[in-house]
Amino acid sequence: MTAPPRRNEDRFYRYPKNRVVAILADDAHLSAALRELDRVGVNMPDVNVLSGADGARLLDRTGGLTRG
Repeated sequence: MTAPPRRNEDRFYRYPKNRVVAILADDAHLSAALRELDRVGVNMPDVNVLSGADGARLLDRTGGLTRG
């Protein structure tokens, strides 16, 4: 990979147009998906990965960032 994806970036996440969302079972599947995205030419710094409790916290459906 050229540059890594952004992980658990502390900002409001909404579902914008022209984006793809995936739920992956574990880190092995995430690594495989990231390798494939890189292989097909996706700009990896444009990729956002949310994982674990921090990632779940960032998926605040109310529209405000919940700090905890």
